[in-house]
Amino acid sequence: MEKDSALKKSPNLSVSRTRLQLRNLPRREFYENELRELMVAVVEAYKEHHRVAQLPKVKSLIRQVKVLKDGEKTVVDVATQKVTSLSSGLAFVEFSDAELALFAVRYLNNMQLAGNRPLVVDFALDDARKL
Repeated sequence: MEKDSALKKSPNLSVSRTRLQLRNLPRREFYENELRELMVAVVEAYKEHHRVAQLPKVKSLIRQVKVLKDGEKTVVDVATQKVTSLSSGLAFVEFSDAELALFAVRYLNNMQLAGNRPLVVDFALDDARKL
Protein backbone atom coordinates (compact mmCIF):
# COMPACT_ATOMS: atom_id res chain seq x y z
CA MET A 1 0.00 0.00 0.00
CA GLU A 2 2.76 2.44 0.90
CA LYS A 3 4.67 1.63 -2.27
CA ASP A 4 1.60 2.18 -4.42
CA SER A 5 0.96 5.61 -2.95
CA ALA A 6 4.64 6.57 -3.21
CA LEU A 7 4.73 5.50 -6.86
CA LYS A 8 1.60 7.51 -7.63
CA LYS A 9 2.88 10.64 -5.87
CA SER A 10 6.33 10.79 -7.46
CA PRO A 11 7.10 10.25 -11.15
CA ASN A 12 10.77 9.85 -10.23
CA LEU A 13 10.20 6.54 -8.42
CA SER A 14 10.22 3.17 -10.11
CA VAL A 15 10.32 -0.44 -8.98
CA SER A 16 13.77 -1.94 -9.34
CA ARG A 17 14.16 -5.22 -11.20
CA THR A 18 17.37 -6.23 -9.43
CA ARG A 19 17.32 -4.57 -5.97
CA LEU A 20 15.44 -6.23 -3.13
CA GLN A 21 14.26 -4.96 0.22
CA LEU A 22 14.26 -7.45 3.11
CA ARG A 23 12.32 -6.77 6.29
CA ASN A 24 11.96 -8.63 9.60
CA LEU A 25 15.60 -9.68 9.76
CA PRO A 26 16.82 -10.86 13.15
CA ARG A 27 18.02 -7.79 15.04
CA ARG A 28 20.92 -9.31 16.91
CA GLU A 29 24.11 -10.38 15.18
CA PHE A 30 22.74 -10.37 11.65
CA TYR A 31 24.99 -8.22 9.54
CA GLU A 32 26.37 -8.07 6.00
CA ASN A 33 28.41 -11.28 6.31
CA GLU A 34 25.40 -13.35 7.37
CA LEU A 35 23.19 -11.77 4.72
CA ARG A 36 25.83 -12.41 2.05
CA GLU A 37 25.96 -16.08 3.12
CA LEU A 38 22.17 -16.26 2.78
CA MET A 39 22.36 -14.75 -0.72
CA VAL A 40 25.05 -17.28 -1.72
CA ALA A 41 22.62 -20.01 -0.62
CA VAL A 42 19.93 -18.40 -2.80
CA VAL A 43 22.27 -18.42 -5.81
CA GLU A 44 23.09 -22.09 -5.18
CA ALA A 45 19.36 -22.90 -4.93
CA TYR A 46 18.81 -21.00 -8.19
CA LYS A 47 21.49 -23.08 -9.92
CA GLU A 48 19.96 -26.30 -8.61
CA HIS A 49 16.36 -25.31 -9.40
CA HIS A 50 17.11 -24.20 -12.96
CA ARG A 51 19.77 -26.87 -13.52
CA VAL A 52 22.20 -24.25 -14.70
CA ALA A 53 25.74 -25.54 -14.96
CA GLN A 54 27.42 -22.38 -16.18
CA LEU A 55 26.79 -19.25 -14.15
CA PRO A 56 29.28 -16.50 -13.43
CA LYS A 57 30.98 -16.52 -10.06
CA VAL A 58 28.64 -15.98 -7.13
CA LYS A 59 30.43 -12.75 -6.16
CA SER A 60 29.66 -11.22 -9.55
CA LEU A 61 25.96 -12.15 -9.28
CA ILE A 62 25.53 -10.37 -5.92
CA ARG A 63 26.31 -6.70 -6.49
CA GLN A 64 25.55 -5.23 -3.09
CA VAL A 65 24.47 -6.33 0.37
CA LYS A 66 23.54 -3.69 2.94
CA VAL A 67 22.01 -4.17 6.40
CA LEU A 68 20.72 -0.96 7.95
CA LYS A 69 21.78 -0.39 11.53
CA ASP A 70 19.86 1.19 14.39
CA GLY A 71 22.07 3.90 15.89
CA GLU A 72 20.14 3.99 19.16
CA LYS A 73 20.38 0.26 19.90
CA THR A 74 23.90 -0.93 20.58
CA VAL A 75 25.62 -3.90 22.14
CA VAL A 76 29.00 -3.91 23.88
CA ASP A 77 31.40 -6.82 23.43
CA VAL A 78 32.68 -7.58 26.92
CA ALA A 79 36.04 -8.95 25.78
CA THR A 80 37.03 -6.13 23.44
CA GLN A 81 34.85 -3.31 24.85
CA LYS A 82 33.77 -2.60 21.27
CA VAL A 83 30.36 -0.95 20.79
CA THR A 84 28.38 -2.21 17.78
CA SER A 85 25.04 -0.96 16.49
CA LEU A 86 22.36 -3.60 16.15
CA SER A 87 20.59 -4.34 12.91
CA SER A 88 17.37 -2.41 12.34
CA GLY A 89 15.76 -5.47 10.76
CA LEU A 90 15.89 -3.94 7.27
CA ALA A 91 18.33 -4.75 4.45
CA PHE A 92 18.86 -4.26 0.74
CA VAL A 93 20.40 -6.69 -1.73
CA GLU A 94 21.18 -6.05 -5.38
CA PHE A 95 21.70 -8.82 -7.93
CA SER A 96 23.17 -8.47 -11.40
CA ASP A 97 20.37 -10.53 -12.99
CA ALA A 98 16.64 -9.75 -12.85
CA GLU A 99 15.62 -13.43 -13.11
CA LEU A 100 17.82 -14.29 -10.14
CA ALA A 101 16.29 -11.40 -8.16
CA LEU A 102 12.78 -12.68 -8.90
CA PHE A 103 13.82 -16.18 -7.79
CA ALA A 104 15.24 -14.69 -4.56
CA VAL A 105 11.94 -12.92 -3.82
CA ARG A 106 10.02 -16.15 -4.24
CA TYR A 107 12.59 -18.25 -2.38
CA LEU A 108 13.08 -15.96 0.63
CA ASN A 109 9.60 -14.53 1.14
CA ASN A 110 8.02 -15.92 4.35
CA MET A 111 11.21 -17.78 5.29
CA GLN A 112 11.78 -17.84 9.05
CA LEU A 113 15.38 -17.23 10.08
CA ALA A 114 14.97 -16.75 13.82
CA GLY A 115 12.03 -15.99 16.05
CA ASN A 116 8.40 -15.87 15.01
CA ARG A 117 8.58 -13.27 12.25
CA PRO A 118 8.95 -14.45 8.65
CA LEU A 119 11.03 -12.48 6.15
CA VAL A 120 9.20 -10.03 3.94
CA VAL A 121 11.03 -9.66 0.64
CA ASP A 122 10.01 -7.47 -2.27
CA PHE A 123 11.53 -5.26 -4.93
CA ALA A 124 12.93 -1.94 -3.75
CA LEU A 125 11.97 1.45 -5.11
CA ASP A 126 14.58 3.39 -7.09
CA ASP A 127 14.68 7.15 -7.34
CA ALA A 128 15.69 8.29 -10.84
CA ARG A 129 17.17 11.50 -9.41
CA LYS A 130 19.63 9.52 -7.29
CA LEU A 131 20.58 7.08 -10.03
